Amino acid sequence: MNSASLNGIELAFEESGRGSQALLLIHGHPFDHTMWRPQFEPMTRLGWRLIVPDLRGYGVSRDGGGEKATLEVFARDLIALLDHLKVEQAVVAGLSMGGQIAMEICRVAPNRVKGLVLAATFPRAETTLGKQQRIATAERLMNEGMAAYAAEMLPKMLAARSIQSAPEMAEHVLRMMRNAPPGGAAAALRGRAERPDYSSILERFERPALIVVGDEDAFTTRQDADRMHTLLKDSQLLWLPGVGHMPNLEQPDAFNRALSGFLARFKERQIAFVTGATSGFGAAIARRFLEDGFQVIALGRRAERLSQLQNDYGSTRVHSLTVDITDRAAVPAAITGLPEEFQAVDCLVNNAGLALGMGGAQNASAADWDRMIDTNCRGLVHVTRALLPGMVARGRGLIINMGSVAGTYPYPGGNVYGATKAFVHQFSLNLRSDLHGTGVRVSCIEPGMCGGTEFSKIRFEGDLARAAKVYEGMQPLSAEDIADAVAWITSLPAHVNINTIELMPVAQSFAPFQVR
Repeated sequence: MNSASLNGIELAFEESGRGSQALLLIHGHPFDHTMWRPQFEPMTRLGWRLIVPDLRGYGVSRDGGGEKATLEVFARDLIALLDHLKVEQAVVAGLSMGGQIAMEICRVAPNRVKGLVLAATFPRAETTLGKQQRIATAERLMNEGMAAYAAEMLPKMLAARSIQSAPEMAEHVLRMMRNAPPGGAAAALRGRAERPDYSSILERFERPALIVVGDEDAFTTRQDADRMHTLLKDSQLLWLPGVGHMPNLEQPDAFNRALSGFLARFKERQIAFVTGATSGFGAAIARRFLEDGFQVIALGRRAERLSQLQNDYGSTRVHSLTVDITDRAAVPAAITGLPEEFQAVDCLVNNAGLALGMGGAQNASAADWDRMIDTNCRGLVHVTRALLPGMVARGRGLIINMGSVAGTYPYPGGNVYGATKAFVHQFSLNLRSDLHGTGVRVSCIEPGMCGGTEFSKIRFEGDLARAAKVYEGMQPLSAEDIADAVAWITSLPAHVNINTIELMPVAQSFAPFQVR
């Protein structure tokens, strides 16, 4: 872990990602920064810079030796950490006590908070009885340590079904509580006994906010959640059924989807152009872009599927082009006619392509060869040519061409299909040479066997049994695997160019040469 000397202590923190925008994740009591592990990779992949500290007295951060650590003390530590890292503003997310620290940051330094995420927390002031209980618990922790307290708290921290269905996660929560330094936990409890009411702070907060609460939370009620939603003018509320006090751990996928969508509001929206967007790789790539906050221009031949995509995400997010990529007149006309808000394309994914037949060249259909060349080569270069001048003029852009291992490794029946993919590979490298110094990047993704798409169905002219036989007895790649590769390339800083990615399922490798 990293550490910084500030406010008289050594504060430990994890930092992940090199994005221009920062996300500060504040853990609850009695945990540490590792409670946010399920959020590290997904949020970093979205291009965010994550700052995830151990609060003073927790994890490996020092406690400063004081008997009491108020929410203001914690908040000023984190503001000092942002200063140390030269971060002017951050989206601030906190769970439980971490959420109250986030509210305190809004009180003492509201201009540092670009957006607010409140998970399993509430703005109420501490009650007289609550103060007495916190002080008594602090004394107990100093006398007995954390083990018994941790065991008692586990069923309050997690819903019963979460403990049963995810024992490793439950063990992680228990371990964090057991390992919390008693002195730091006790100091925090004494400080929280003085917790003020943050309702007026939330009412004055005018930036975007996300509230996430589980319906089995032992500490935060539906009334608390609704009140925060009412107070925060520009807020979203996610109410998670079957979830206790740790929604980011109990339902990480749902939590991450909500957080990703929320964070998309703060990023300058980019535009992706995806060809072949109505099935297979293209459909998965288009949806992945949309989940990652992009606007998408989806090009394909099947109008009903494009309409469904637009209905799912809205016409401000999706612009559909019902065009056959082999139509040399229609493609540039459609691109020229793009609405103004979709014209500045940041990323082009040349995905449209197909394979037809598996017979030897001596028996192959010349019409099939022409169609593969028209789709895999001519269509790709004409879309590229239409969009490239704008990218060069703007001094930025990314072109991702969909190749194949068939362009590198020959196999019987691969004849023209493999040759078209070899063309895609070489065209990508030549584009890199031509575009040197322009700021436009070019990558080629070359997958091996991939199931769950229409690729083999089309290749074998609708013979589903023959198509299924291709993947019998093995686990192929999926369209989502390819979408992950695209998302990774697009998440990289502008100075990084991935020339080629070749990926195969583990079950696919290489065979000897044919002899005799």
